[in-house]
Amino acid sequence: MIIKIKQYYFQLPFLLKLFFFIFLFTMSFGWAIHLIEPTIFPTLLDGVWWAIITGATVGYGDYVPHSTLGRLLTFALILAGGGAITFYMASIASATVKLEQQRLNGNGTFQGKQHIIIIGWNERSKALFNQLKSNSSSQQVILIDSTLTQLPMKYADFHYVKGDPTIERTGRAANAACAKKIIITADQSLTERFADQATILTIIALRALNNTVSITAEILTTHQVEHAKLAGANQIIESNYIVANLLHQEITTKN
Repeated sequence: MIIKIKQYYFQLPFLLKLFFFIFLFTMSFGWAIHLIEPTIFPTLLDGVWWAIITGATVGYGDYVPHSTLGRLLTFALILAGGGAITFYMASIASATVKLEQQRLNGNGTFQGKQHIIIIGWNERSKALFNQLKSNSSSQQVILIDSTLTQLPMKYADFHYVKGDPTIERTGRAANAACAKKIIITADQSLTERFADQATILTIIALRALNNTVSITAEILTTHQVEHAKLAGANQIIESNYIVANLLHQEITTKN
């Protein structure tokens, strides 16, 4: 039984292990002072209260040991407990900063559900993020991109996953299995042919993780539209065709 508890303890996250250590530490000192000075600390709760307040170096002064042994115990608690609690609080702060840095660097994972995934960091996706910010949307939005070093602080409200969207682990890091919508923008750094091929591979990879999610994909060449639909895209945006129509309207409009 003890071996199983020990194994389970060492499998816990570091902060949780440290919390249990401090808990047992203060309980031990509280129990000890209760035994040493039962008149000053009539209950175990009084002893634990004294241990927490003393270990945290708050020192209300409502419970004060009178015996020499009790004062020696207090001295040991201040030296050991103060350091342990300070280390615990510093560890929490460090872990919080680390998690936030991982989120901005795209190295973390997203655990939410019913979110929107936008793939590709470019002027189109940037404009979309700006519109979402201006609308004060509460919708959780995830960006997947392999080129961005760090998500700009302007977009810190959004979540960033760095990686190749055609690789399964990237989709899992963005929790694509629980997404409600995926928008794939074309990679403008590639030729139109290779950009469409990358988009189709991305559709296949994400559709394998979620067979019900709505996928909207930007396709640059008309002959790849059917391939994108066969891969699993629900909506196709032919951006070149749309731009060509707008230019045609501009040319043919008399006014």
